[in-house]
This record gives sequence, C-alpha cells and structure tokens, in this order.
Amino acid sequence: MKFQHIRNATALLDYADKRLLIDPMFAPKHGLLSAPAFTGNTDITPLVDLPVPVEEIMAGIDAVIVTHTHPDHWDRFAAQALDKSLPIFVQSSDDQKLIQSQGFQDVRVLSENEPAAFGNLSMFKTPGHHGTQDQVLRELGVKLGLQLAIDQVMGVIFKHTDEKTLYLAGDTVWYDGLAKTIASYKPEVIIVNGSAARMIEGDALTMTVSDIEQVALKAPLARIIAVHYGAVNHYTQTRDDLDQYASEKGFRNRIEIPEDGESFQV
Repeated sequence: MKFQHIRNATALLDYADKRLLIDPMFAPKHGLLSAPAFTGNTDITPLVDLPVPVEEIMAGIDAVIVTHTHPDHWDRFAAQALDKSLPIFVQSSDDQKLIQSQGFQDVRVLSENEPAAFGNLSMFKTPGHHGTQDQVLRELGVKLGLQLAIDQVMGVIFKHTDEKTLYLAGDTVWYDGLAKTIASYKPEVIIVNGSAARMIEGDALTMTVSDIEQVALKAPLARIIAVHYGAVNHYTQTRDDLDQYASEKGFRNRIEIPEDGESFQV
C-alpha cells in the first residue's frame, strides 16, 4: 500500500493494484469560498496551492472515492477536470444524483452491509458524525445553502487478502460508531481527518487531537495517518498541535502527519 497526501483530505492511494483518488479538491489557492459570518475570518479556502499539478494527480487513477460532497472534498474544479467515465464511489443516492448531474456516468453507492468489489479489493461504507450538534449544523446549512447534517458523511473500509485492512474515517469526530467500526474490522491502518475544523456556531466538525488519541487507544496496533490540516478557512488545530500532543501523550511514534505532497509506503 502506498499513500500520497495531496492537500486537505485529497489523497492518492495505491491499494491492491488499483490507484484511488480520495476526496478531490482541485481548486487553486483562494479559489473556492469565504464565509466570514460563519468562520470569523475573511480567509478564502483553500489556503494553499496544490503541491503537484492536477494532471499529475489524475494520471493513472482507476476510481474516485468521495466521502461526501462538501466543497473541500468534491469541488467544481475536480468535477470539470476528471474523466466522466471514471467509477466514483459515494455514500448515498443524493450524492450519486449530484455527481451524475455533473456528467459522470458510473457513480456507485457504497453499502455498510454488502461489500463493493472493485478489481480484487472490497470496500464497505462506515458511518461518521460530522460534529455532535445536528440541529446547529442543519441550521448552518440552510444559511450556507448546503444540506448539512452530522450523519451525511461516510468512512470506507478497504480490504484485500494481500494488503493491510485500511480504514478511511472521513470527516468525523470521535464517537461510539468509530469504536464499533474499529472493533468490527480491526484495521491496521487508519486515516483520520484532523484540524478540529469548526464554525463560530457549534463544536468541532473534524477530529481534535484528543479525538485522534481515542483512535490510537482503541486501535493500539494500527498505524494512523492524520490529514486535513492547513487548507480550509475554519481549521483550529495544526500539524504542530498534533505533533506536540501526541508526543506528550506517548503515541507520536504511531502517527504519520504528512506534509502536502508527501508519499510513503504503509
């Protein structure tokens, strides 16, 4: 298994002879949105450029995983650039219809109960909570013109006989559903979205450093890859925050905190 962190949650995963593109946000620096009334700042997402050209990211990919369609995980630049015949795996029929409306011909909905086969690998949808205050998130969505709810995200389990079991947690905070997923699948590698992203209203929408500690405690043998840092205008924790916290708590040696563009074997 090879993992390349691109930016935010965007990544390339080489797994079971397939190259998978995860949560593509292809916008140039400051190319998406600013929402000062909700973030408390005037910064425009994304805060940094892509570390490699879009053409290089797209080269040789076999499929795309979209954990949800918030614009920092699936943006108009990705929708315009990607081959419309690529298989795209999504969480729901709503996301399927949205991406089909953008011209994509092969959009597949993952299931929690039945594995989706792609080549020789199997994928299962897993639940997530994009924060803890559902009503606050729904009201925020109305103001932003987005459909927001804490359960409108997914994670994905990847399995293959010759690969380590991988858990892509997606945009979620720590809650008992993650503990159940870890207990059920016993993943050897876990990708978590950190940065404690939050709006003025409500609590963290992605993992805090203490959430990531809970993942490490629940999966004591797993290698953890922490991403989703430094690219969106509502992050509140940094790579350095996680580095310091994990060092103090004694689990730094089990965590990768990749810089944008960094790749490694897992």
